[in-house]
Amino acid sequence: MNHDHDPTRPDDTAPPAQPSPPTKWAWRLREEDAAVVDHLLDGGDGMPDGQGGAAPGWAGVVGETEAQAEAGAAEPATRRARVRAWLSLIATAPADDPPAGLLERTMSRITRHRGGQAVVGRIGTTAEGHAVAFRWTELIALAAVLMLAVSLVWPLLSQARVDARRTECRNQLAAAGVGLTTAAADHQQAVPRYPVEPGAPWWRVGQPQRPDGTVQSNSAQLLLITKLDYVRTETLACPGNPYALRELPESAIDYPNHAAVSYSYQTQFTAEPMRIDRVPQMAILADRNPLLQIAQQRVQAVSRWGSTASTRMHGGVGQNVLLGDGRVVWTTDAVMPDGDNIWLPEGQSMFHTFREQPAREHDAVLVP
Repeated sequence: MNHDHDPTRPDDTAPPAQPSPPTKWAWRLREEDAAVVDHLLDGGDGMPDGQGGAAPGWAGVVGETEAQAEAGAAEPATRRARVRAWLSLIATAPADDPPAGLLERTMSRITRHRGGQAVVGRIGTTAEGHAVAFRWTELIALAAVLMLAVSLVWPLLSQARVDARRTECRNQLAAAGVGLTTAAADHQQAVPRYPVEPGAPWWRVGQPQRPDGTVQSNSAQLLLITKLDYVRTETLACPGNPYALRELPESAIDYPNHAAVSYSYQTQFTAEPMRIDRVPQMAILADRNPLLQIAQQRVQAVSRWGSTASTRMHGGVGQNVLLGDGRVVWTTDAVMPDGDNIWLPEGQSMFHTFREQPAREHDAVLVP
């Protein structure tokens, strides 16, 4: 039999309603309950002042609904009993033994904390997520150790750089020797050179070639070897010369100035070109002559270091010297084992005319 639907009756076809889960509450006491707990902990009995009548019940026990909490708080005596029961659970709860070494670790932390408070200054950094502190005295001691280490190591590093430059210079002179020997072999053992006027000034670095083809400096004679592709321009750049020419423009025949010159060359302002096969023990190329100062088309002799002084390319301690037979030797002054001063003509202690010639075939005069 059909019945009209009664909206007040539950739908028989609908699933039965599920009871709502009990409301959970955080661990928190109401102010009234907190007053009861404080009163009990102080050793009191009965209700604290202001709570003689019915009061709201316990509203913070996990697992109870608010309706249950309010029902349980209907009577003050019941609330006291419940509070005492909950507090008694604290005394009956099992307690594990403290971890081994807890006391020692705790005291160690206290000691470290007190020591840290006495530090005047502290620099904090992070290393793997942990803070690291340094006392200023420790930093000063570390800085002193570092300064001492630098003072010991720095001279060694400086000397290593000096030795490296000297070795590189030696290798470049050896390469230049190969080029000069090859050039001489291609020209009947005579080193190729530009036309010259014997006895003319050889110090005018950077000046153009004259209309008759002659050049005005001995450095142009050295660069001719690079123009003929026997030696690369950078090979004639001493690592000890910060102004050294490393690339020669196509139209240039000479260095732009005296500072760009790294090596002094046996003078070619002679009647006959140099024959390498005749001077195997003579110096033909070396680090720049220190007895000349050329600037702004003016030249002057330098005598403050003495006539046997070493080049400035290596700090005045010596020079690499290329001999006619292709060997490169290191000398600490300008005098070779046979007594020849490689900077000056035989019998002279300084330059006078700046057009000096060798006194004999085996007399080295490396200029400019």
